[in-house]
This record gives sequence, structure tokens and C-alpha cells, in this order.
Amino acid sequence: MKGEMETAQRYIEKGLKAQNESGISFFLSTHHLALSIIHYDFEYYEKAFKRIEEALRLSQKNKENHFEGYSKIWFGRILGKMKPSQTEKAEEFMVQGINILEDLMIKPWSTQGYLFLGELYTNTGQRDKAPENLKKAEHLFKEMGMDYWLAKTNEVMGSL
Repeated sequence: MKGEMETAQRYIEKGLKAQNESGISFFLSTHHLALSIIHYDFEYYEKAFKRIEEALRLSQKNKENHFEGYSKIWFGRILGKMKPSQTEKAEEFMVQGINILEDLMIKPWSTQGYLFLGELYTNTGQRDKAPENLKKAEHLFKEMGMDYWLAKTNEVMGSL
């Protein structure tokens, strides 16, 4: 898996370089978002945070609401992991992202937001808030047939 993630990272960086050279800023945020997720998975949280800040900035600048919503969810997830003392701010970003994506009817991403919000509550000792979000994520992932994310949701639910 690590080798696949490193390969993905190389190709995303190559795409980012090519797009920067082209001068086209539309969808530029996606490269930073994807790199942020990879850094998060490698537990390079500072790098992940810098990338997600850039993804969020570019998505707002280019009026890419769907990427703004998803970036806000990841911003909150990374912030909550890096700085548990800022749980309230992390929660705020995640809820904003979920709301944006629900308004746009992008259910797979908004549902990940519920999972990550439940994860945040679980990891920061707010276990009473976690089940509502995790059950919602579980229901929606089942409905959409998203078994990978359903398994991730069940892992978090199992740790309660």
C-alpha cells in the first residue's frame, strides 16, 4: 500500500507541476487536496495541513464549491488530529463542509464528513456525540453501497 501511495504522490506532484506551468488555475485545488490526503495517511500532519490550507484557498478563489466543502472536511480532520485542543474549530470546519456538500447533493463526500466528525468526537473524548454521526454515515454508506467506507465507519463504531 505504501508503494502505491508513493506512486500516487509522484503522479499528483507531476500533474501539479504541469498545471502550474500551464497557468490554468481551475481545479488546481484538487492536487493540493489529494496530496494533503496522502500526507495524512503517511501521518505527515504538518505537510498535510499546509496542503489542505492551499486547497481550501484555491477552491474558494476559483469558486469551486464542491472542493471547498471537501477541503473544509479534511481541514477539520487534519486540525483535529494535529491539535486536539482545537476540536471546536475542527468541528466547525467539518460541519461547514458537510453543509456545503449536502446543498450540492454530493452524498459520498458529505457522508465521509459524518464519519470523520464521529471519528473526531471519538478521538477527543466526546464519545456521546459520536454515535449520531457514525450511525448516519453507516446508513448512507450502506445505501450507496460504499463498502470500503462502511468498514471504516464500523471500525470507529467498534472503538466506542
